[in-house]
Amino acid sequence: MSRRRWIAPALACWLIAGGAAADEVIEHCRAAAGQGGVAECERAVLAHPRDAAVIGDYALALLVAGRYEASLDAYRHVTELAPGEAKSHFDYAAALVTLRQYPPAVGAIEAALRLEPRNREAQLLANLIFDFLGRREEAFAAAHNAAELGDVTAMYEVQRAYADGDGARRDDARAFAWLQRAAEAGHVGAMQDLAAVFRHGTLGQAPDQAAARAWAE
Repeated sequence: MSRRRWIAPALACWLIAGGAAADEVIEHCRAAAGQGGVAECERAVLAHPRDAAVIGDYALALLVAGRYEASLDAYRHVTELAPGEAKSHFDYAAALVTLRQYPPAVGAIEAALRLEPRNREAQLLANLIFDFLGRREEAFAAAHNAAELGDVTAMYEVQRAYADGDGARRDDARAFAWLQRAAEAGHVGAMQDLAAVFRHGTLGQAPDQAAARAWAE
């Protein structure tokens, strides 16, 4: 969809509303975007046609309102206006994932990670995308990055990958280390699994009933 096609409704809406102060339309759009307030954001887009943040809010409003094609066009336009901002690519990837369009989301999330490789949310989204596409090694790499950045759920997924040899070479020692790290960080499932490890003596660990009881409790 061309820029003209998605800005045209904003012009009609602006004329009907009779105009408003620029700062007001931006605030109205920002407040309404999450509720699908397309009309409010169309006014803001007309007032600021090259403001990536405003168009991003408009894209969100369109997505919530169920106008999916127009939303993706708007998100794509944001990446053109702000190609050097990781958030623009991340938001586009997230919108594509929301609509289960995983293959085109790859390029968007890779662009976000090139710009901001230590973004934990982007690594988690990359893990989701690659996992759905069956690209197991890339999914594991993204999960490992997120785990290194402190995400507890990713820690748990990494230990499972090492324990099962899924996306990574099976390694009981590393699986145990990540399981313990996840448990110590408060992951309840990891605590339960760690109790089982000590109870049965798996992942290269000797049985330790006292440790098993402690983690179970």
